[in-house]
Amino acid sequence: MPKNYRLVFDVVSAQPPGTHAAAGAIYAEARRRQSGIGYSTVYRALDRLRDLGLVHEVRVPGTTSALYEPARDGHAHFLCTRCGSVADIDYHIPATDVSGLNANHGIAIVNVMLTFNGLCEACRTGCGVDQAAKRRSSPARPSTSNPVPTTRPRAFANPPG
Repeated sequence: MPKNYRLVFDVVSAQPPGTHAAAGAIYAEARRRQSGIGYSTVYRALDRLRDLGLVHEVRVPGTTSALYEPARDGHAHFLCTRCGSVADIDYHIPATDVSGLNANHGIAIVNVMLTFNGLCEACRTGCGVDQAAKRRSSPARPSTSNPVPTTRPRAFANPPG
């Protein structure tokens, strides 16, 4: 594997479990580690690593760009429709379900990318469904500011090495 591709693989692999990074964040971290690496090199590396099955390219409906994570089977993704966070959920579709779909529809499924949508715990409890239900059942009171943070955590808050 070329040196620059190895660097991109190391950056993606260093992400904390359940973290998904956009190509721009991966490029920024790769450039921090090796100042001469180019943006197009990072994109080519991500494409090649995806094709080799070493990283997963996650295209979650509702997000603006692809996200990347180390290759890992047996999980789905959850997209918070309020804050936009994407999280891994341990979930495995039984092989019998996939083979049944193949047989019933005359198709050949080779990859499954499953995304659940809803409210994450912070949005649900901070100012989401639970809070809305409480407001409906209690007397009217002045509104409070939204306690939910508007920024997502950085993928490389504590970069290795």
